[in-house]
Amino acid sequence: MTLSVDIKGEGPALVLLHGWGMHSAVWLDIVPLLTQHFRLYLVDLPGHGDSDFGAHASLTDWARAVLEVTPQRAGWIGWSLGGLVALRAAQLQAQRINKLILLCSTPRFIRSTDWPHAVAGEVLEDFAHQFEADFSSTLKRFLALQVSGSRQSTQTLRVLHNRILEKKAPDVSALQAGLAILESADFRVAMSNFPVPLACLLASRDTLVPVQLAEHYPLIPRQIIQGAGHAPFVSHPQQCAESIKYLLDATACFEEKLL
Repeated sequence: MTLSVDIKGEGPALVLLHGWGMHSAVWLDIVPLLTQHFRLYLVDLPGHGDSDFGAHASLTDWARAVLEVTPQRAGWIGWSLGGLVALRAAQLQAQRINKLILLCSTPRFIRSTDWPHAVAGEVLEDFAHQFEADFSSTLKRFLALQVSGSRQSTQTLRVLHNRILEKKAPDVSALQAGLAILESADFRVAMSNFPVPLACLLASRDTLVPVQLAEHYPLIPRQIIQGAGHAPFVSHPQQCAESIKYLLDATACFEEKLL
């Protein structure tokens, strides 16, 4: 089943993938800044926004569904869960992706003894148990977790909540599948020799994807937005857009730049 994709702007193609429980309207604050330079493909992941869930149960299913509605050659940005989908898509069809930016995303979301810069597994397990009974309250808790630590947490939380209301609620089966992906996906080894140029755009106050994870991949270009939480494209749209343009530049140096 074909996913919903909103195309805006002119220029080099740029695919944007949102995170768990969200949809493509989450990008609205940064869209005007990016459409000056890129032709954006704003995709609703399976079961989110205007996309039906269909039979897209696995990470590979999600990646293939996105590849079906996106250009033959483009830059990709994956935020949070969207980063995992983008990584899998790159493994499937590397020739389709010029560069992949992991925006507040990580090769593995679950903490372990050899991967401390991540989320405790119990956090996602709690969401899995609770959202079926009360999706609205669970989503509010998840949104609060995303803005935790941000200097603009109250305002960012309000914007994210309003963005969600712009489209229908996500499919419960899609939410279950998304949590399963977050709990099981692991690209740590693959990222060391990845078939597509990678870059990381992180936020200094992100409690879900701590900036320290970049220490494991010193050769991957990265930028850090100071004062931002898990959704810097909402709290710091101008800085986020500038970082995206910088990281997509083929001449970008392998260095960290603080904004």
